[in-house]
Amino acid sequence: MDRNVETTSINSGRSGIDAAIRGPALLIRDHGGHATLRRPQRELLAALAAELAVVRRDFAVDARSGLRRVHQTETLFEIDAAGELHVPSGLVSRLVAAAGRAGYSVDVQDGGNRVVPASMVDLVGEREDIVRLAAALAGSRRGVLAARSRDHRLAALRLIIRLLQDGKIMIIASTLAEPKKIARDLSSRTAEPSGCFTRQLNRSDVRVQVGTLGGLDPTVAGVVVFADARQALHARARRDLASLGRQRIYGLFDDRDWLGRRERLLIEAGIGPVIGRLGAADEFPVVLRAVFADWTGGELPDLQLGLQWKRRSIWHNPARNAAIARLASALDAGDDAPLWEHGLFLDREGAARPPADPAVVVLVEAPEHARGLAQLLPGWTVLSAERHDAAAAEARAGTPSRGYREGAARRAIATWLYARDRGRVEADIVLRADGTPWPLYVGLAPPGPRAEGRAVLLVDLADDQDRTARAATNARRADYQDRGWVP
Repeated sequence: MDRNVETTSINSGRSGIDAAIRGPALLIRDHGGHATLRRPQRELLAALAAELAVVRRDFAVDARSGLRRVHQTETLFEIDAAGELHVPSGLVSRLVAAAGRAGYSVDVQDGGNRVVPASMVDLVGEREDIVRLAAALAGSRRGVLAARSRDHRLAALRLIIRLLQDGKIMIIASTLAEPKKIARDLSSRTAEPSGCFTRQLNRSDVRVQVGTLGGLDPTVAGVVVFADARQALHARARRDLASLGRQRIYGLFDDRDWLGRRERLLIEAGIGPVIGRLGAADEFPVVLRAVFADWTGGELPDLQLGLQWKRRSIWHNPARNAAIARLASALDAGDDAPLWEHGLFLDREGAARPPADPAVVVLVEAPEHARGLAQLLPGWTVLSAERHDAAAAEARAGTPSRGYREGAARRAIATWLYARDRGRVEADIVLRADGTPWPLYVGLAPPGPRAEGRAVLLVDLADDQDRTARAATNARRADYQDRGWVP
């Protein structure tokens, strides 16, 4: 056997007798991007299907122009024509667990790592979580690192650079603005420079490179780090991850992000399981409660889900927009009377009451809707991707930014794209006004550096103006119930 190939035997027992009781051994070969198992037995496939089957929820238009939920089951493994099982390398630990439950002992044959951790790294005086994370990185070729704050994420990146000194490191950011910030911080806090590449594919010899998927070629790197592990959910990143071989692959993830089981499994498939964290597991816990506000308006014609429906039923619906403005103003001012009129906090028991002087964000789908609401909410800041990019350009040019300051607005109207670019919505109260049936894939967190014991209140609208709006409301309510936000 090649001396670079490592074989690990995983048994629940400690002797040959125990192994015999467990059943025959299976050999899993980890090839880097994927792992294989020859001709698994039927009982193992059943156990694996239970472990790696996920349900994708979608929506389809029914015969009456309404929406119906469609559930599609997909499995994160394949069986080829020869009967060989293929599974992404990030899910090897789950394959081992499924085999153990089916009564098998398992040998995992791994070709080893392209980059070997440095043997002498001075960690004296470092925090305990840094020392634990260093041990996890040294022992794991791939995995997710839970890091909740920007400081924690940068500390994890600096540790990777210190620990993995042999080989090129590529840090892949999710936005065009992020690589410059990361490279600037790393260059100032580490002993070597960091290159920044975002516009076109580069062939630089700089060891530490920060950029986007369009500017970096991860196949030539020894270590690939996703600055946001959620990038593994995108089709391009999934293709790139499947093509990687013996690289070390890591991703940073804020475990307060509200992701479903399917999304978490996809991240694990591409990058690996969670192998460590920076900060305490219960640091700054987020408590979230969702409530629905009633509002009255005229019945509208039934239209299929699409742009025409959005503009007529949601974006330019005067009664709905007036209700949003009234709710936002009352939530900002702490005025109970208008909230009672919309059916909120009538019992005063068990409800997540807004704090004094709350940060309130109205979340909309498009700038078109944001501009309409801004006319009803004078003084509220509109946060969209286009305004964010313009403000960043003005800051680089040294010109005034017309009062815009990153993260400063406590009363804002934000678009989905802006929120996704930022990674989360930081507010005490989020008024969701997009009206679509899609799950809320934006992280929510209280504002400020210290948010212990503070809750986030999600206020949605109980739309009833047409068939599609009613179906979309039911879909959002079901999503909140699945997440435990609605009692």
